[in-house]
Amino acid sequence: MRVEALSNSDRRKPPLQMTRKGVKWRVVDIEELIAENSRVVARITQSGVHTGGHPRMPIPTNGKFENEAIYIFTITNQKISEIRAVSDRLGLFLQLGWDWPETD
Repeated sequence: MRVEALSNSDRRKPPLQMTRKGVKWRVVDIEELIAENSRVVARITQSGVHTGGHPRMPIPTNGKFENEAIYIFTITNQKISEIRAVSDRLGLFLQLGWDWPETD
């Protein structure tokens, strides 16, 4: 399943259109979607453009990126009550030319 961001002139929003500070999301591809009991797991590929400030990269690079992420949703009373996620941050950092954070 592919969800693409719509133009500003289109008032409808796709179900997975996401905005985060400093990132303009273009596409979210759902590669796998698995549900069991009260949990839903989504493996996605997300792509976008770094358009604004971010704590690790305050100056926009306007660089494009694509990375994979896994989200685990817990459903309680037919609503999402918890979200846990992990993504390929090293790949994201390398694509945008960011320095990998050093440990103390």
